Amino acid sequence: MPLYRLAILVCTSCLFSYGAYAMQSMQTTSSPFPDEQAAINAYLENPNNLNATILAMTQHKYAQTFYAQFKEDKSTDTLRISLEYLERATEIAPNSPSILKLRAAIFYDQRAIIDFRTEALSALEAYLAVAPDDLVYQILYVDFLMELGMWRSAAKASETAYTANPAFAQDTLLDRMVANYLSAGWPHRGIGFFDDQLKNSPSNPGLLLSKAILQRRVSDTIGARLSLGAVLLNRNANNQQKETARKLRDHWSKAAPLDDTSQWPG
Repeated sequence: MPLYRLAILVCTSCLFSYGAYAMQSMQTTSSPFPDEQAAINAYLENPNNLNATILAMTQHKYAQTFYAQFKEDKSTDTLRISLEYLERATEIAPNSPSILKLRAAIFYDQRAIIDFRTEALSALEAYLAVAPDDLVYQILYVDFLMELGMWRSAAKASETAYTANPAFAQDTLLDRMVANYLSAGWPHRGIGFFDDQLKNSPSNPGLLLSKAILQRRVSDTIGARLSLGAVLLNRNANNQQKETARKLRDHWSKAAPLDDTSQWPG
């Protein structure tokens, strides 16, 4: 859904296109911000890449400024103005990482508005397409997919994020990955992914714990116990990981395989 359609949902005022805005600004010099007016005039006089970039960044600045103001005053008029600036910035520089990041942040932040959710998802995907190394937003994307109950998409996104930076993912992703694989009905896929990662890090306690839970789900009790044993004997495992392994071992001695979905390592 275009941004102007979303703006209509929160305000009775309609969003106008950048071209109409620029022409109106040229004719009336109505912009309250001199730097914005100067950027518009320069772009209209010579629409080269430099002037386009300056104009887009000016629009980005005011989109950010008005959104920060909206966070304080909660006015739909302020949100509308922020979205207008964001729309114009996006039209001028549709592949700008900073603009796409702001767009993702605003729509994700406002996802409680039902009609914003689809836009938030596409905005996150668009930003990550140009900034795949932003692991914070990778995690945000995974969490949003989980929030929407899109478990298989969340599992795939988790794999992408983990592969990009396994060290970072150890503390942030493994519990999410187990939840996604279980909720998606993909325990075998998860075991295969963790096995691939263990080839490069065979004594990784977090991977072993995560694999053990999925092995238990598919009734591979012997394999699960071997994975837990590897954690308990692992010099690289910290006290919390060893305690988790002991709790899982004790729990599994009493519970059926389908009774332990809440026992994710964390």
